[in-house]
Amino acid sequence: MTTTHRHGEVKFGARFPSDGRYRRFPQARPDGELITAAFEVSAGE
Repeated sequence: MTTTHRHGEVKFGARFPSDGRYRRFPQARPDGELITAAFEVSAGE
C-alpha cells in the first residue's frame, strides 16, 4: 500500500480469483476512531 499526503490519495494492489466486480472494505483507525469505507472495483473487465 502506498499513501501520499497530497489529496489524501491511497493506492494498493490486490489480486482477485476471477474477472468480475468486487466490493472492498478498507479500514483505518485515526485518533482511535474506526472508519470503514466501501467501494467497488472491476477486475479484468
